[in-house]
Amino acid sequence: MIKKFIEYHISDDFYPAGRVLLTHTIPTLMEGEHLPGKASQRLSVHLGLRGLTINFYSRVVAVNIFGTNGVIHGVDNLLIPPPRAFKIIDLLPSEFSTFELALGKTGLLDAYNSTDHPSGTLFAPSNFAFQKLGPKINGFLFSEYGRKYLKALILYHTVPDNVLYSDAFIKAEGHDGIPKGHWHVDLPTALEDHSLSVDVGRYGGLIDIKVNAFSRVSVQDGIAADGVIQVVSDVLIPPKKLGSAKLRSFNWFGSEKELSLEEFKARFEPYVERMIDL
Repeated sequence: MIKKFIEYHISDDFYPAGRVLLTHTIPTLMEGEHLPGKASQRLSVHLGLRGLTINFYSRVVAVNIFGTNGVIHGVDNLLIPPPRAFKIIDLLPSEFSTFELALGKTGLLDAYNSTDHPSGTLFAPSNFAFQKLGPKINGFLFSEYGRKYLKALILYHTVPDNVLYSDAFIKAEGHDGIPKGHWHVDLPTALEDHSLSVDVGRYGGLIDIKVNAFSRVSVQDGIAADGVIQVVSDVLIPPKKLGSAKLRSFNWFGSEKELSLEEFKARFEPYVERMIDL
């Protein structure tokens, strides 16, 4: 345990301050037991009002202390190896209590918390994202009649076996970097026969991620033991037709017209009909 803790503070690559500032995730010496191919567990780097932080909470307080075999950066908190993704959801009720309630109502919480659950990417909608659906759709989803739709909705936000960080992509069969400029990938979800269309735009140290053309990842790279959490600004809904990027109507100011309950149900109907009764 102590060895893993120490390894999580060390990268075998050279990251002086200038490179750290342009980096979003850093691989460490710690082996990710739950990641595809036991890939390196990563640290997330964020530059904000508190300065440069690692994993959102540990602030960088000293940089570029050079040695003969590398460089040291000082942090004001120990870097704790992360828990599994759904444990992180549980620890942040102010952001994800609605999503956690959905997991509990559908019976998926226990399945996702099990040790044999595959690693992957969780596109987690915040409480505000659910609020944007409106009271009619939320009321339906969390009722007895909407439970199958709620389960399909959660499955659509879960990508097994593929871990997509903002600057790295770990697949079951190997590891890829994400090139600069525009990069596109279709990620198969846990919802049968349906994928998410993800576009990553890299411009220097800035990275923008959009899902299904419109929904932006508002908080990137929530590092988890079994993958990564990407917080989305909207609840993701399958397109009207396969191959269509358009999910909803948008105006020029970027706001959405509220989706009707009938249209929402129509988007998930083909998948719900094939699901076993909950």
